[in-house]
Amino acid sequence: MFKSMNVVVFLLMSGCFALAASTPKAAQRKIASHQQEVFHNTATVRIKDGQVERYFNAAKEADVIKLTRREPGNLGYRVFQMADSPNLVMFNEVWKSQDALYQHLGSRHMVQFFTSINFGLDKYDEDKTQPGKVIYTPKKELTDFVIAELVLEGVSAIEYK
Repeated sequence: MFKSMNVVVFLLMSGCFALAASTPKAAQRKIASHQQEVFHNTATVRIKDGQVERYFNAAKEADVIKLTRREPGNLGYRVFQMADSPNLVMFNEVWKSQDALYQHLGSRHMVQFFTSINFGLDKYDEDKTQPGKVIYTPKKELTDFVIAELVLEGVSAIEYK
């Protein structure tokens, strides 16, 4: 039922792909009419053993997929539960901007979802030692958690149409 569900993300990184400076201006103008700048986010969630049902029930109760896809800043929102590893969920999200993603994270349905699974940045350690990634793991004293690890990768990118 939730094999295509997209949820969560806290992104603190960004980068940008751009046209090479050597591209002729006429070609840049032609390409520019077929592109738009977006914020692309990929998140990988590893759910604690025994908590998969709680995770998906909370997402369903908050109606995360439908409400997120209806947000004005959302351009694409897909979630995949791994067939051979049900504790692994991958998100592929495209937003009009990084600000649109942040607004999403503060939306009523996301706050409801995060509360249901006891997720909050104050409860998780943040690791930025790997280039281009932010990894969140529960603090040692946290015992009632659902997300065992959250890996985020996000960039400002040029989407070609």
